[in-house]
Amino acid sequence: MVLLVAVVTAWVVWRPRESARDARREDVRERDSRATAAALAAPTLADVANDAASEMAQAPFAERAPVSSQRVWRLRGRLELVDFAGAPLPPEAGELEIVGWTPRRSERVTTAVDAQGRWTAELEFSAAVRDVSIGEVRLQRGNSTELLEPRGRMYPPESGELSVRCRVWPRSALRVVDRTTREDLHDVYLQANLDSGFSDPLDARGGPWLESPQRSRELSIADGLSSPIDLSSLAARIEELGATKVRVVARGYEWSSFDVASALASFVTLELREAGELVLALSGSDAEDSQAQAAARLRQSGVSAATGVFDEQRRIEWSGLRPGQYELELFRLRARPSPSSARVDLEAQRIELVMFVDVRAGESQTLQLSLGPRADEVAVTGRLYAPDTEDFRGLRGWRLVYRTASGELRARSVQSERADVSDRPGFARLDWSAVAPRSGPFELQLRSPPTSLLYSGADDPRLVAGLELAPLVELLVTVVDAESGARFPATEFNPPITLRPAHAANDLPDAAPLAWSAELGAFVAFAQPGRYVLAFHDRPDHPSSRTVELNAPRTEVQLALRLGE
Repeated sequence: MVLLVAVVTAWVVWRPRESARDARREDVRERDSRATAAALAAPTLADVANDAASEMAQAPFAERAPVSSQRVWRLRGRLELVDFAGAPLPPEAGELEIVGWTPRRSERVTTAVDAQGRWTAELEFSAAVRDVSIGEVRLQRGNSTELLEPRGRMYPPESGELSVRCRVWPRSALRVVDRTTREDLHDVYLQANLDSGFSDPLDARGGPWLESPQRSRELSIADGLSSPIDLSSLAARIEELGATKVRVVARGYEWSSFDVASALASFVTLELREAGELVLALSGSDAEDSQAQAAARLRQSGVSAATGVFDEQRRIEWSGLRPGQYELELFRLRARPSPSSARVDLEAQRIELVMFVDVRAGESQTLQLSLGPRADEVAVTGRLYAPDTEDFRGLRGWRLVYRTASGELRARSVQSERADVSDRPGFARLDWSAVAPRSGPFELQLRSPPTSLLYSGADDPRLVAGLELAPLVELLVTVVDAESGARFPATEFNPPITLRPAHAANDLPDAAPLAWSAELGAFVAFAQPGRYVLAFHDRPDHPSSRTVELNAPRTEVQLALRLGE
């Protein structure tokens, strides 16, 4: 009996606790049920998109919200045209391109423009497109256009109305602009590009900027122009001169050029870089001698940049020179060339002086030059003994190089002659003469094969005794990709791979370029035994060099370049 009372009492005590737990569970279930019902009653993302689409559909030229994977806009507007002076032009039929932009790519739609300049477009882009821009505008008559408004990306206006404004260029128009700012340039000069009378070809590797001619009254087409330029008004003068190419320069900028045939049938834009100016003035007694005719040439990386003959005032003016270091050569001509004369082969003329000039953007500098020896120079003679082999039959590029007391690098030409009889068996004797400094060391150089001989001064006893040249060493240079190690397929480089002696005094920028040998699959040079500097670009726009020791009979070198960057 006592046991039964205890059990009943325990059940009575436990039961209310269990009922309390059940009540709490019931409350949780009720709250979850209400939350679920509320969630089910709320609109989904699809409902929101569908409702928005229904509302937008009632405004025919407003944006529609994304439906499925597409984003659709309806736009309309007018195409307004102005000439290059900004004056309004009549409307014209054509087409315009509208570009939709996603974070990673663009999508394009082309729509027609009617004869009144009106256009309407329904743009179906992917849902990822967030803004648009105006792309190319093409007119029915084919004139080139420049977009003025709207520029850049934008979100379409809610009204769906969008006005597009373009500048229309004449079919034969020239625009000359600053390469950096894209601003139109003034004081533009045009000149017919005819044969300069010199044997130097135009540089096909560096582009038209590298050739910097003198201005010519006879070849002038027009001066003092402002960009843009209507070429149709100059067509008669261009035809009169028979020019197939026209050179262009603006004050303070480099020269460029364009083909007449393409320019008279289309719109041409030339981007010019800031440039420097160099004036050469010939002085001394030789300059006053009417029989002393002189010419000058600028070279950069071994390529002709400008050539000219001194005028009646003994001056040459070169404008539009690309900034950088140039080699300046002064020639004594056998006869003054005339416009009707044959081409002048500068390589056959006597080089009187070689010096190096730094041309700086936006600056003009004047150099005083002299054909004869200066007060601090003296005539010297010497002799060399070269192995009597085919390798030394055609020595080229003789010059004598030294530094003045002020540190200026100066070079003089060398006259050489092969003696009929040599006093050393197996060697040919070469007698040479040049102008050297009265005091101080100098260097005798040969461009081909690359050779550098140092002398202590004009009284160096080796001038009379003579120096012997050793048999040439063959240098083979192979080029591989630095990343993959694969042989690089190029057979020429610009700038070229060059070789020069490594003497401290020989820091001249003009060095012998290596030639490609298809048979050996390498770049090849021949030079005296010794230490040399191999100059190259280990990646685009990054000059580099490597010192190599040439030992007989052959030295092989491999260059690993990052040419794909």
